[in-house]
Amino acid sequence: MYFLKRSSSAAVLAFTALAASPSLHAQTAGENTQMRETPAGASSGAFDSATPATGAGAMSGSSATGSTGAYGTSNTTPMAFDAPAAGMSDRNGYSWLPYTTRGYVGINAGQARLDNMPCSPFYNCDDTSNRAYKVYTGGMFNDNFGMELSYFNTGNFDRSGGRARAHGANLSLVVQAPLGDMAAVYAKLGGTYAWTKASVGPLAVGSPSGEHSGAGVAYGVGVRLNATRNWAFVLEWDQHDLKFAGDDKQATKITTLGVQYRF
Repeated sequence: MYFLKRSSSAAVLAFTALAASPSLHAQTAGENTQMRETPAGASSGAFDSATPATGAGAMSGSSATGSTGAYGTSNTTPMAFDAPAAGMSDRNGYSWLPYTTRGYVGINAGQARLDNMPCSPFYNCDDTSNRAYKVYTGGMFNDNFGMELSYFNTGNFDRSGGRARAHGANLSLVVQAPLGDMAAVYAKLGGTYAWTKASVGPLAVGSPSGEHSGAGVAYGVGVRLNATRNWAFVLEWDQHDLKFAGDDKQATKITTLGVQYRF
């Protein structure tokens, strides 16, 4: 009987163990499945969440921002050596003048003054003309030195019952220095070939009339303020030694304000 009781107890324990085994197996399998699915899910979730933030999306965002910022800085920020004696910062920029790069064109308007203009006592004279203008183009040999070719017209001066006027072409060497990042000062030295014409009234005394042409020395100074990479405002003062009929060469001074475009 004792043996049967122990056998019965062993059988019950064995049966209980067998009955519990599938549940434990299922629980273990579930945990294993969860363990296998969790890394995959975590990896997928991390990949899905990281991709827009730090993956292609982040690269795309930083690339776009960086590219825009770099483009904006290099294409809209004025440079100290852009013009008037320089063009774009690109050393291979286009120019209309030989042996130069970084070209520019411009137009200025202002007034001219003719020093020591003879005037007859029977007439009033005005040694200032308010219709002077110039058009020009230039280019650079390097960052500081360049060349400029211009055409100018002084407009008309009232002279002894008539008028005096001049126009001509100028070729000058240009040297410049920056004033910070948005401005520069420059100086010019060269030669001018000009045509002058003077007429007087019938009662004029001591004021000859006629035409003349010839060459003379010219020089000038100016300041430039950059508005954008390609556009700038300039204020210039130039002096040309010009000869009018019956007179010695006169210092003709031209003060102009203008706008410049750089290629």
